[in-house]
Amino acid sequence: MINRWPAHVRTPRRIRSQVAVVVLGPPDAGDTDGLSGRYGLAMTEPAAYPVERRRGWRETPDTPARAVTDVWDERRADEVRMARPQPEPIRGSAPWSGGTRPWLVVSGGYAAHRMLPQHHDPPRYELRNGPAGSVMEHLDEVQWADWARGGELLTATTDGRLQIRDRSTLQVTWEHNLAPMRPNRGTPPAEARHW
Repeated sequence: MINRWPAHVRTPRRIRSQVAVVVLGPPDAGDTDGLSGRYGLAMTEPAAYPVERRRGWRETPDTPARAVTDVWDERRADEVRMARPQPEPIRGSAPWSGGTRPWLVVSGGYAAHRMLPQHHDPPRYELRNGPAGSVMEHLDEVQWADWARGGELLTATTDGRLQIRDRSTLQVTWEHNLAPMRPNRGTPPAEARHW
């Protein structure tokens, strides 16, 4: 059983973004009754970092423009950098030790599309003083990161650990190691056979 997030951490909520969202039409076979409202099925325009864009991340000013001919936004994948500021403190929590809110910045073509790791640069997460500012901290061995609503840093490491890091010190305050977990090769439970 996977540990739940500690009660004091508010996980990120969905943020509306400028990404074009298209309402899906009826499927070729079957129906989507109950799915679209329950799971929010929608089509997102092809772009690097689609999930991050839906969560409020923006390209940094030094990211090269997308070519009109780059339909899937793949050619510039290794040069795109996305950034998101640390959320405002909740209930008077202290900001970053330097007094300013850092920006979480990600780069690397694999992080942009989460496919073909052999063809793209690996993910690189950094805390910066502004979207194109100086590096305050490199987040080594981090595969994925984002801010919780309370400003804590959520990370997934390359060795399989989920972490919550303090908003001002970056010290790990909670961790769960997924590396020892192995798939259960048994028969799936009955509830897995239907929506």
